[in-house]
Amino acid sequence: MFAPRAVFYCGALFTHDLAFTPQGLVAVNTLFSCLFRPDTGHSFVPLRQPPFITALTPDDRCHLNGLALVDGQPRYVTALGPTDTAGGWRPDKLKAGVLMDITTNEILLHDLAMPHSPRVYDGEVYLLLSATGEIVKADLEAGTYDVINKVPGFARGLSRYGDYLFVGLSHLRNTHTFGDLPLAQEGATTCGVTALHLPTGAIVGQMTYVNSCNEIYDVQVLPGMGRPGILGTAPHVPPRPHPA
Repeated sequence: MFAPRAVFYCGALFTHDLAFTPQGLVAVNTLFSCLFRPDTGHSFVPLRQPPFITALTPDDRCHLNGLALVDGQPRYVTALGPTDTAGGWRPDKLKAGVLMDITTNEILLHDLAMPHSPRVYDGEVYLLLSATGEIVKADLEAGTYDVINKVPGFARGLSRYGDYLFVGLSHLRNTHTFGDLPLAQEGATTCGVTALHLPTGAIVGQMTYVNSCNEIYDVQVLPGMGRPGILGTAPHVPPRPHPA
C-alpha cells in the first residue's frame, strides 16, 4: 500500500514527466517550459530551460513533456517544437518535435511527430512518437531513429521490465489539436497498455480499457506485487445512507 508522505500545492504547471533523483523530485513544468523541483516556499523552483526559450512565463511555448535520467540525473527531454511563443508548437506539431540533451542544450533529433516518454535502457535511447503511435530507438550519432513497432493509440508512457516494453495508449481527444493526426485518419484508437518483446519488437500482449478510461499518460512496472494500492490525499467521506 502506497501512502503520501509529502504534498505540494503548486498551482497550474501542466506537469508531465516526473523522476526521482538523488537531489529529490524533478519534473517537467510544461506550462513554464522548464524542469523544476517542488518547494515549500514557492510554487516551484526552475532548474533548466531549453536554450531557445527566452522567458519563464506560463505560455506553454514548446510543450516540453518528456524526461529521461542517466545515472540518476536529468539528461534527455522531449518537446513538440523548438518554439518561443505562446503555444508556438501547435501549427507544426506533426513534424516539429525534438529530442534534446538538457545538459549540453544540443538538439539530437528533429522533425518528430509529437514525441513523448524518452527512456534510456542499456545505454540506448527510446521514445514514443505519439501522433503516429510508433515506438522508436534513437541513433544519436546519426540524428535518426528506427521504428520498433506501432500501436493503435496515442502513445504515451513507456516502461521496461526484463525483455519487455510496456506502452501506454490513449484515445484521441475530440479537439482541433488531435483531429488532424494520422491516427485520427486511420480510424478507431485503443486505450490500454501494450507489451512488446524488446529483442524482436513483436507485440506479445494487450490490456484494453473498454469504457472506464480514455487516456493514460505514464506506465510504471511494480515487480512482485499482486494487488498494490494507492491512498489519495482527500479525507475519507463515508457514503450517505439512502433515504427510506
